Amino acid sequence: TLPGVPGSFMVTVGGAIANNVHGKDAHRFSFGRAVRAVELLGADGGVTTVTRDSDGLLFRSVLGGMGLLGIVVAAELQLERIPSAWVEVETVRTFSLAESLEVFERRSERDFALGWMNSLASGPRQGAGVISFARWTERAKAVPAGRIGSTRKRVSAVESQTRISISFGRLTPKSDSTPRGSLTARDR
Repeated sequence: TLPGVPGSFMVTVGGAIANNVHGKDAHRFSFGRAVRAVELLGADGGVTTVTRDSDGLLFRSVLGGMGLLGIVVAAELQLERIPSAWVEVETVRTFSLAESLEVFERRSERDFALGWMNSLASGPRQGAGVISFARWTERAKAVPAGRIGSTRKRVSAVESQTRISISFGRLTPKSDSTPRGSLTARDR
């Protein structure tokens, strides 16, 4: 999976890079963590490949640069292995902003966090809310026996060393020996 992916289906890879978006794991990292390289279309019409090593300042500036330094036309992303397909969720109700912040701080080790706060309330109830935390777990721990049916299709986690190249919205597996933008024979 990719770190820092927002919950919307309306996000493009270029937009995610330009805004350095985050998801429910924002307290741990943003989308930029997954970016290994970008191909940047400049105002002169030229395309430049930028990595942390080739031009660290430009690379860091493109992440969250709102497209001001060029248009991201391709990106190489590092996938991360997820421990399982299951998360254990804890939901906490809070009654003030101070309590909400304290609850977030006490659970900072969780993999995911999402809070809905009441910013319209006044006085001591301002910031009261509902906060959900989640962490990866095994299926047996996440779902009591008999709660769901058997899963017919199993999706395996992607190797942590897998890289993908994304160009104009197409996902293409990539290895060091595979020409840019092509699939290996095994993947066709």
